Amino acid sequence: AGNLKVASQFFDCARQLDLADRYLNTKSVLYLLRCGEIAKAERIVGLFARERDRVSDNLNEMQCSWYQNNLGDTLLGMKLYRQCFLQFENVEKHFEEFESDQYEFHRYCFRKM
Repeated sequence: AGNLKVASQFFDCARQLDLADRYLNTKSVLYLLRCGEIAKAERIVGLFARERDRVSDNLNEMQCSWYQNNLGDTLLGMKLYRQCFLQFENVEKHFEEFESDQYEFHRYCFRKM
């Protein structure tokens, strides 16, 4: 419900008022993805990536699951199933790594007792 294109334009306008505001940048990226403007969304999210020439690799390394999950939803809507699957698979790997890290932390705590 609502006009996603206009909402995206408003969030982009708000984002440009304060380019260092991560919340506004994130919201702008989310609405761009909902509109299907993947290239523009990747350019904006790349402002906070370390290496701007490899944004998608950098976001995967930083375990940026919110972006990958929304990108997967966008690709699913565009019927790009292979790319969509890769994004969702990356999100699943992040959560598997979170779980593994928790188990390693608990083992470490028991050893230190």
